[in-house]
Amino acid sequence: MDILNKIKQIQSLTEIGVHYAKNDFDRIRYNEISDLCFSVLSQITDIPESELKVKIIETDGYKTPKVDVRAVIFNDRNEILMVREKIDDCWSLPGGWADIGYTPSEVAVKSPARKPVLR
Repeated sequence: MDILNKIKQIQSLTEIGVHYAKNDFDRIRYNEISDLCFSVLSQITDIPESELKVKIIETDGYKTPKVDVRAVIFNDRNEILMVREKIDDCWSLPGGWADIGYTPSEVAVKSPARKPVLR
């Protein structure tokens, strides 16, 4: 069911938002969105919200498969695309954490690196 996958993806994004929020106002908003997701999920599945929350909410960080996806990209001169990582300013292949709802190629394309450089 496509709507179920969309709700799970929104729920996952709210957990990421709560985890990385810099202030209480953002945490409150992300939690409100999460509550709305559980309300809709409960209506779709006929499972009580409280039961869904126990089974779904990630308590150790945010929900992600904890898989890092990287892409090797060559141009017509056989050069490789490299990016500088925001976290340590080191060079790497484009990619990042595999967020729920994205294919490996979509993860590589949405890589939050500072600037690509062909080497």
